[in-house]
Amino acid sequence: RTLRGQFGDQEQLEDSGLPASLTIAPSLRGDPELFTGSRDAPQSEIHNTLLTAILEHRFSDTLSGTLSLRRYDNRFFEYGTTPFPMLPTTTTATFFASAELPTDVEQSFLSATLLWEVEAGGATHRILGGFDLDDTNYEAKLGFDFIGLLDYATGDDAPFVRPVLTDLQRDPLQTRAEFLQDQVGIGPRL
Repeated sequence: RTLRGQFGDQEQLEDSGLPASLTIAPSLRGDPELFTGSRDAPQSEIHNTLLTAILEHRFSDTLSGTLSLRRYDNRFFEYGTTPFPMLPTTTTATFFASAELPTDVEQSFLSATLLWEVEAGGATHRILGGFDLDDTNYEAKLGFDFIGLLDYATGDDAPFVRPVLTDLQRDPLQTRAEFLQDQVGIGPRL
């Protein structure tokens, strides 16, 4: 029997980093320690929960069963500001956008198996049968909002503007499998 729970929570302020042009070109060098994100943006959050249970039982010398259950939940709220690559510049100033990406993932999984081990006709049979059920739901939203021009030479940060969530992706997935197999062994090596 196995029972396990894993939990994780993380919060952080996003920093998009300096554009490559400001770290490579000697004439455009900016402050390499400059925080380029938005100091007034909400902190990005990641919350994970994974619960697992595995129960095994031997009904007799030849028959055993296993039941496995798993539940996974992930909540991800990302906020940040980023250089807007569609409008490149050749100075220390760069166009900026704010972004928001909330994501939610839920998965439930169940697996049940029976294993019957028997000898017949000079062969060893391991007959395994069972089923698996998986129910997964993924939902993500995405929004960008143009902020304006940010000059890295001044050391100012970009203000956070909460964008409208314009893109929505929903991916539900349910699967079910039944199986029955006979693993045949003949002699000590086959």
